[in-house]
Amino acid sequence: MKNKRSRYERCAMEEESDDDSSEKENFIKTYKDTIYFRGKIKEPQATEFCIEIRKMAEKQFDTSQGVITLMLSSDGGDVFAGLRMYEAMKRCKVPITVICEGCVASAATLVMLGASQRYMYDTTVILVHSLKSWMAGYAKPKEIKEELQNSETLTDICTDVYKKHCKITKSALNKMYDTDLYMRADQCLRLGFVQGVL
Repeated sequence: MKNKRSRYERCAMEEESDDDSSEKENFIKTYKDTIYFRGKIKEPQATEFCIEIRKMAEKQFDTSQGVITLMLSSDGGDVFAGLRMYEAMKRCKVPITVICEGCVASAATLVMLGASQRYMYDTTVILVHSLKSWMAGYAKPKEIKEELQNSETLTDICTDVYKKHCKITKSALNKMYDTDLYMRADQCLRLGFVQGVL
């Protein structure tokens, strides 16, 4: 339908600026075998990240000691971009270690869970909450119902990812989805979001 737009995000919706200032807040930098990711989980940065992972893996694949480190700080973004980054990390032939810095929230938590080893600083916080769907313009009841069903499908996919990598039940996750509360290192360690605190 005209004027209808649907977008899934696991963070608060923000207006996108017409200038390039928002792009400056997002960057991917590499240094030796380390990738620094800062900012929103979105395109084209998600694709750039997947390419950098693949390039690093190809360089290290012939060595048995190869490892890639991801320094991650992000308040989330688009769930589809996050799942693409998660799959790229999970399927990488070289082990990836993630170190969470500052805040890792929303779609960024999915990215984090793609790593073989996950760590955070004692000063870092992690936030998991429900995805948000956005519709604009006129919509028929059928379209609204479909939007709800699609949101529930994506929530189920995210739940499967969390349960696969963490020590958390579906009921506990559902409670988490209903809040916007930071988790500190001790709670993240207990629930299996990370394997260690630095």
